[in-house]
Amino acid sequence: MLLVMPQHDSANLAIRCSCGSVQGTAEGVTPANTNRLLCYCDDCQAFVHYLERPKEFLDPNGGSDVVQMSAGRIRFSEGQDKLACVRLTKSGLVRWYSSCCNWPLGTTMRSRQFAFVGLIRSSMESTTNGSAVDEAIGPVRARVQSRFAVGNTENLDASDKPPFGVLMRVARILLGARFRGDHLKSPYFDSQSAEPVVAPRVLS
Repeated sequence: MLLVMPQHDSANLAIRCSCGSVQGTAEGVTPANTNRLLCYCDDCQAFVHYLERPKEFLDPNGGSDVVQMSAGRIRFSEGQDKLACVRLTKSGLVRWYSSCCNWPLGTTMRSRQFAFVGLIRSSMESTTNGSAVDEAIGPVRARVQSRFAVGNTENLDASDKPPFGVLMRVARILLGARFRGDHLKSPYFDSQSAEPVVAPRVLS
């Protein structure tokens, strides 16, 4: 029997900080080229608290609704000079935000060789084709890092580690991005030096 997978129109999702100084787009987004999960890890929680925006970006158990995709899909059209970033440790991920209003703008690997970014769901809006954001990015596929969840976790449907299927989705996104050369298109890294466009501040 031939199985026909459902086709989804791609959507362009608007990325903007709360004051509008930084604006951009995540281009050609579909459920097939993204991975959506709720992450309860202490680093994601610490980052949002650093931005002083926990009520806007964390659920009652400290979870962040994260949409992972190739960083090559991201284009910033305004406010690149407002980009700022931190690392929670010297070897940690690079966590990007707007210096104008402390709005999260993505989490990347330390090196541009891995063209991968995680965006918080509520920082995106649908643009060109009218598709709802949730239709474009698909459902939450896992709830992970449960050991760091806060509050009443008695009925929390989450696991500590990502399911195997989710890991395979992430691997496919990474490999596809690498084959397309998306690591050369990431707006978070300088095209010549391959360094972050802004030097990350390492938090104590």
